[in-house]
Amino acid sequence: MPLVMALLLAFLLGYTGSARALDLGSDPDALRDSVAARGVAIAEAWFILPTARYDHFVHDNSAEAGGLRARMADGRIVSMVLPSNEVFEDSIVRLADLDGDGTEEIVAVLTSLSQGSALAVIGVDGDNLGIIAATPFIGRPHRWLNPAQIADFDGDGRPEIALVQMPHLVKRLELWRLEGSTLRRVAHIDDVSNHAIGTKQQSLSLARDFNGDGVSELVVPSGGREALRVFSFVGGGVTELARLALDGAAVGDLTYDGTLSVRLADGGIQRVAIP
Repeated sequence: MPLVMALLLAFLLGYTGSARALDLGSDPDALRDSVAARGVAIAEAWFILPTARYDHFVHDNSAEAGGLRARMADGRIVSMVLPSNEVFEDSIVRLADLDGDGTEEIVAVLTSLSQGSALAVIGVDGDNLGIIAATPFIGRPHRWLNPAQIADFDGDGRPEIALVQMPHLVKRLELWRLEGSTLRRVAHIDDVSNHAIGTKQQSLSLARDFNGDGVSELVVPSGGREALRVFSFVGGGVTELARLALDGAAVGDLTYDGTLSVRLADGGIQRVAIP
């Protein structure tokens, strides 16, 4: 696809960018089975340098990423390589302009081999990529967090990053906002999970304005994934707008076309309406 068309497509899809299957032939360093992202200032970004130095493999993969690479709108290629005690324990590159400067940042799960996962915000620094801010590491290995969605959830005009801390253990939803070179937690609530252990599906969540107030709500499964929970964060608090029971455990493919649709562990698809 010509660059002009790619940039136009990215603009139409909004500031969070679009995800696509990576053309592995375009970069021999690319992480297989990962999902690249397309943006505007950052035309494309993807994980690189597959490594098995961290033996968690929580999302049914055989390697993690040892670095990141991006192609800028002007054609420049910028990269970063992690030290040997860290990996990107992630399979999806996410783009969002978190500071309002017109250039997207990259959001990814950064994992220390000894301290577990953190959420990292990565930006362009000249001809390189570098970490702008990160949440604290969880504190021990084999402990992971899974990003959910990025949107302006509280209506203040600034995007927040929703994530689930340890979706198989602690099951805590958190909202974080980039403030300068710091990520600050602005809301949290327990009993949520957006990942079934051992599966590739990391996108078990949805952001959308369901109630027509002009602000995105967040849909994410309950801790046992037997229900879908719909949250509003308007005003800085957390309000559960609905809790929609399911006939089994949600595992993936959460979409909305007037009703919510989700794939269950038995392979079936269930549709539920938001009241």
